[in-house]
Amino acid sequence: MRTIIRSTLLCGVLLLLALTATAVAKEGDPMAEGGERHLNDHGFLPSIYVGDPFVSSIFQNHTGGGIASNLQTPFLDLDGNELFVLEGNLFFAALGLGYQQKLGSKWAVGAEISALVRSGTNAESFLVEGADVDRQGGLWVKYLLRRTEKSQLSLGLDWSYSKTIYFTPRDFAQHIADGGDLEDAPIVINNKVWTARIIGNWALAFSPMFAMRINAELGLGFANFNRYGGFNLLSFGVGVHYRFGQF
Repeated sequence: MRTIIRSTLLCGVLLLLALTATAVAKEGDPMAEGGERHLNDHGFLPSIYVGDPFVSSIFQNHTGGGIASNLQTPFLDLDGNELFVLEGNLFFAALGLGYQQKLGSKWAVGAEISALVRSGTNAESFLVEGADVDRQGGLWVKYLLRRTEKSQLSLGLDWSYSKTIYFTPRDFAQHIADGGDLEDAPIVINNKVWTARIIGNWALAFSPMFAMRINAELGLGFANFNRYGGFNLLSFGVGVHYRFGQF
């Protein structure tokens, strides 16, 4: 009986020591769950505008909407004389979801989907601006290159696909006015874009109160049609952070 009691106590002590050692290791490990997004005691929040180098597990969502009021679009003749001006409002709404999963201490993978709707709110603005519905999806993989007490650098690959449907009553009317065929008039245009990019992300915390992050992207893309004459293959983003207080 004494042997059983001693063995039980010994197992209990060893288990307690193991749990304590694990807790201390996690507390001291800067890449432990919950500490990946902290540099120099500054916590970086996720952003949909500027990417970051952190290989943490996160879930993001964003919604937005707005109205541009009193838009004025002049119509000119061939000599540049103003014929008339159309006025109206423009409405837009956006929705997006994203998730990134941490894989070990160096890797992370993620995916996102988003949608944007834009339209004129009356006959005049709809005639001028039309309407469009944009849907986009993306996948990415991220690798941690270097981490110090104050900075972190990562490199990743991103693949995205977007499909936009344009309703273009103005282009339709212009096509007919120019003597074009009704069958070829562009009332609805489908635009599809595929992109593949290499992404570099860097974050630097000057102090617990002040930090910044930089994002750079370089890639290739293909579009079956682009209403606006092209899309960016090289882009940069900069974000500055200041913590006003401790919560």
